[in-house]
Amino acid sequence: MIENKISGVHYAKIATILKENGEHTINYSNFILYRGKYVIDYEKIKQLKTQNYFAKTEIEELGKLVQNLELINNRKQAIHRTLESVIKYQSNYLKSGDSLDLKPLTQRELSRRLDISPSHVCRVIRYKSIETPWHEEKPLRYFFPNKKTIIKKYIEELLDRNKNIGSDRELKMKIEEELKLSISRRSVTLYRNELQNRGNTKND
Repeated sequence: MIENKISGVHYAKIATILKENGEHTINYSNFILYRGKYVIDYEKIKQLKTQNYFAKTEIEELGKLVQNLELINNRKQAIHRTLESVIKYQSNYLKSGDSLDLKPLTQRELSRRLDISPSHVCRVIRYKSIETPWHEEKPLRYFFPNKKTIIKKYIEELLDRNKNIGSDRELKMKIEEELKLSISRRSVTLYRNELQNRGNTKND
């Protein structure tokens, strides 16, 4: 496991996303930890127990071993399925590298897609990072932006370029047309004022 420090927090890089023949693939930093699974022959274990092959203490230890292997398999499967889903959902961003191509995604939404608990998804992505096809390391949580984050980033870029972004109503229409995200004019006004006030504070 390779550890890196991003924004003052230590993250373990678990994989690199590669682009091969126009498709994104996952190259795990440690294949044993994050891919594949242990094969447990339950029928064989049951048969050996029936034949009294194990002593009582060995049966207890075997039960603990099987339980641990099941937990490891579940964790590996959750990590792999999470990465596959994130890569597929954020494929536009992974192709362009433009943060505006990120789509809103919540951990709760992904948990519904994968049919696992939100807390499980949280544990899977916590303190883990991946390397993008352009060799930039990103925390996994970076791929879970909310709608507000994306819209504010869009407005911020327009303001940074000193582009005439028009009225709040016109900006609302641009957001809905270019980002395909619905937003109220009131929210546009709020985000715009927050960003402009922040910019004024920096210049003071």
